[in-house]
Amino acid sequence: RYFGSWIERPPQGWQMRKDLEMCLSLPPNNQMVHVSDNSVFFYIQMQHYNGSLKNWISENQRPRDLVRMRTWFKQIVEAVEYMHDNGLIHRNLKPSNILFD
Repeated sequence: RYFGSWIERPPQGWQMRKDLEMCLSLPPNNQMVHVSDNSVFFYIQMQHYNGSLKNWISENQRPRDLVRMRTWFKQIVEAVEYMHDNGLIHRNLKPSNILFD
């Protein structure tokens, strides 16, 4: 269940050290052309679930119901499509991040 969401902007220069380290690690014939400090973080707070797709797969090694699997897969694809249609991406989509109720 969804509880809330918010956007945070990190403090000015929050990634400067990492950017400098990356610049120093570039080969001599490469250069960084542009650094942008306009990052934002989008947080979503949800109810904690004890189950995930990863848990379910590891606990259910018997032959699986193909109709059920197709339904779940379709729901996952539709959710990702909805995010993409709204200009969002999920940067860490994996079985342990797909929650089951």
